Amino acid sequence: MLTEALIQCHFDYASSSWYSGLTKNYKARLQCTQNKIIRYILTAIPWTHIGANEFRSVNMLPMELHAKQLKLNQVHNILNGTAPVYSNTAFRLTTSQYNIITRSSKVSLQIPQVKSFGKKYF
Repeated sequence: MLTEALIQCHFDYASSSWYSGLTKNYKARLQCTQNKIIRYILTAIPWTHIGANEFRSVNMLPMELHAKQLKLNQVHNILNGTAPVYSNTAFRLTTSQYNIITRSSKVSLQIPQVKSFGKKYF
């Protein structure tokens, strides 16, 4: 759908760059906007409930899950060396000296210290 393609890029930017730092009020407003967009795409009446079936039919995730998906995708790209150079140099891989299986992995990603708005991203 052309409408979906035009809108999704804006939500990707919103959720990947500053969603984690938003207040609950702004997150709710962003989710409300996404619900309105889904109603528009589905040509539904304004008070139609937007649930899992509606999200599935337009192939979208709720904003909170979409933000998590984008973050996990970025971590995956960093670990596999397919991320941009600035991401690869900002994060360092550390390996565990223990050879036991636990919930934590042998390989960890050390997150850099940030003192600005970006510290809430990861």
